[in-house]
Amino acid sequence: MKRALELDPLNDFKRTYYGWELNYAGRYDEAIPIFLKLLATAPNKAANYLGLWGAYYKKGEYGKALWAAKNYFLESGGREFAVSLGTDTTGGEIAYRATVRRTGKLMAKRSTQKHVPAIRIARMFAHAGDIDKAVYWLEQAYKARESPLMRLAVFWDWDNLRPDPRFQDLLRRMNLPE
Repeated sequence: MKRALELDPLNDFKRTYYGWELNYAGRYDEAIPIFLKLLATAPNKAANYLGLWGAYYKKGEYGKALWAAKNYFLESGGREFAVSLGTDTTGGEIAYRATVRRTGKLMAKRSTQKHVPAIRIARMFAHAGDIDKAVYWLEQAYKARESPLMRLAVFWDWDNLRPDPRFQDLLRRMNLPE
């Protein structure tokens, strides 16, 4: 990605993916300023908010994670889910987990009426610490062949699921590294 940016330094998409690569490597403090800068100019705001959400979540900055999550949903057409996340970004981990669990339940309910990507529902339950529901929704995403699953082995959302044998089995079935 560094070489790609050297060749095309003004390409906002490449800068977004560089931020994501930093997140994959656990270098959140380096990724955050990239995403924040891109929010002002980049056309792919949802991807930048998702990157910020992940970085703040992994750093334990739960209020900022909720802010980024809310904006991610607003940018990606999930206004109802953004509203469900509320406006209080002052709570800690317990408040964060309760808020994303509530929104995950709403997303699961809506998925019976309209298309809601199962991987998005799984993300909410993973962040809430509900491993059983997160794995269930990852299985639904697998059955639906949702393309974001290709990053399952490296994406930060699933770190708390990695020790679970069901998650490991899913990685094996997808031929992804464990």
